[in-house]
Amino acid sequence: MACAKQVIVCVAALVAIAALFSAGCRRQVTYHDDVAPILARRCVRCHSSSGLAARPSLERYEDVVRFRERIRLAVWTRSMPPWLADDTGVCGRWKDALWLPNDEVQTLVSWLEGSLPAGEPRDAPAPADPTPALEHVDAVLDAGASFAPGLVERAYRCFVVDPGLAKDRLMTALRVYSTDPRMVAQITLFALESEKAEADADALDRASPEPGYPCYGSPRVEPERLVASWTWDSPVLRFPRGTGLRLRAHRKLVIQVHYDVITSGLSASTRTRIDLELDDRGREASLVRLAASGFSLPPEQRLTSADSEMIVPSDVTLWGIAPRMHTLGKTLQVSRVGGGPSACLGAFEHWDFYRQRFFEYVAPVRLSRGDRLRVACAYDTQSRQDPVSSGDDIRDEDCAAFLYVTE
Repeated sequence: MACAKQVIVCVAALVAIAALFSAGCRRQVTYHDDVAPILARRCVRCHSSSGLAARPSLERYEDVVRFRERIRLAVWTRSMPPWLADDTGVCGRWKDALWLPNDEVQTLVSWLEGSLPAGEPRDAPAPADPTPALEHVDAVLDAGASFAPGLVERAYRCFVVDPGLAKDRLMTALRVYSTDPRMVAQITLFALESEKAEADADALDRASPEPGYPCYGSPRVEPERLVASWTWDSPVLRFPRGTGLRLRAHRKLVIQVHYDVITSGLSASTRTRIDLELDDRGREASLVRLAASGFSLPPEQRLTSADSEMIVPSDVTLWGIAPRMHTLGKTLQVSRVGGGPSACLGAFEHWDFYRQRFFEYVAPVRLSRGDRLRVACAYDTQSRQDPVSSGDDIRDEDCAAFLYVTE
């Protein structure tokens, strides 16, 4: 028995020594070896002297140390990089996701909470891949003039544009250019579906003494159809390969721009242009609207909600989702709740009205006829003293998920 106890003590001592040896040999996390490469991949494209989010700059060790508390909080809460969709795999995986993997979050937070060792200087990390170009430019949408945005209503503007299409075409990609790209946070592109809608939009444009006309949730005319939702983190929006959305011949479009004047200031102006890539060889896709309507949210609530369901009318492939809420929105989730196996199809848990975009799956999802889908939205109405209605006004709310599907 005594010998057995001695063996146990010896084994325990060896395990402890091995653990101490391992800890002592573990490589120290440093700025140049570990932190800078992550920032180069995920952050510096925007947070640099030439980037869209010039402040704070994250190009140098001194800058990162200076803003370490802001960076730590942003990384820990996943408010940065600005990616609205959960990418853990529980509710889908998303193409080109800016979502930080858990190991990168841990590396950054541990270093930021520690002694901030610099390590040995190295060559600057390679920047993120350059923005892909369109394969060809087949039409150009030009706002026609510069506009000086401002706050509240002046932060949202609609411009009527004519792509000059002699026949129906499939739009497969677009690229956004602005003379001051830091001012353009988000763009929604609408197709006008009738002569009356075009005439009404033109009348709104003529009635405004400045370029374009004020708008918020929609182009303020009907019938209209959503054809693109873009945000500033990548100038190019490309739809799933081999698919496209139809643009009709001899029909105009509306560019709805959401401006951000924080960086450029209230006296600045910008002019926006969108190049379109058209390819008629692909499959035609549709954006199917799954939305709650007619709801009223109680005021002064830290958390309140709205939801709606729909039945899938035919077998389709779901390639991605474009979620939409307004400024009170907090989270939006799309789920299959009946028919096929229950599943979370998308969870957008870090809502930012200025970061709306189209999210494409890494692997598309097959939906069957009879599947029941639900959209559920959560809001914070503590800032409101009156009920908040669903609608397109600046004080209204929305709860919608546009499903990008093909037959």
